[in-house]
Amino acid sequence: AAIRARVAAAGGPGRDKKGKKRGKGGGREVVNGHTDAVMCLDWSELQRNVLASGSADHTVQLWDLAGAHGSSVSALTHHDDKVSALAWHPTEAAVLATAGFDQRAAVVDVRAPSALRYWETGADAEAIAWDPFSSHLLAVSSDDGAVRCFDARQPGAPLWTLDAHRTDCTSLSYNSVVPGLLATGSSEKNVKLWSVHDSGSKPRLIATKDLEIGGVFDVKFSPDAPSLLAAGGSKGKLNIGNVLE
Repeated sequence: AAIRARVAAAGGPGRDKKGKKRGKGGGREVVNGHTDAVMCLDWSELQRNVLASGSADHTVQLWDLAGAHGSSVSALTHHDDKVSALAWHPTEAAVLATAGFDQRAAVVDVRAPSALRYWETGADAEAIAWDPFSSHLLAVSSDDGAVRCFDARQPGAPLWTLDAHRTDCTSLSYNSVVPGLLATGSSEKNVKLWSVHDSGSKPRLIATKDLEIGGVFDVKFSPDAPSLLAAGGSKGKLNIGNVLE
């Protein structure tokens, strides 16, 4: 069912004094869209018409691209600062992970936004990703250079913390074929490959390389050719390389 139907089932919205529709509690409101810079996006793999966006206005907006495009379906307001990263769960269509400059990561069921779980990231979040082989695991990178892995089933301390880079860890990507293979990128100009697992063992560095694209802003394994890793950087260049080499 579309998010629009979920919002209707959760209760009819009222309106505030500015004329915007507002839901009944749970940190959710139905508005036209963002009022500040959009910082992150993620399509739902399970509901292809659904898009989530995070913004400097501290909100996450949910969009139904099969319906009217002029306004969002719903907004989540559980962050107290800029929302810098988000990711839909790979197997649970209603579950969304978010993280922001309030130094917190959150997992929310968009059907019941008041049912939230939070984790402290210790620094401003840069990127977030679900482990495709252990879908209860959530990795968050931050501007202190660290990657922290949390168990989304329960609040608490990270399962492991990886001091991945000396400066901000701007991006991370799990490989969809090799369990525990994680790529990270940083403004210190290199990309690193790691072996990470949920068994409690310490993450292990496999390789590191300066791709000569300047500070790395994003890395992404190809879903169709998983040995290929794409990276983009501050020099305006895109590097696509085979990690097997």
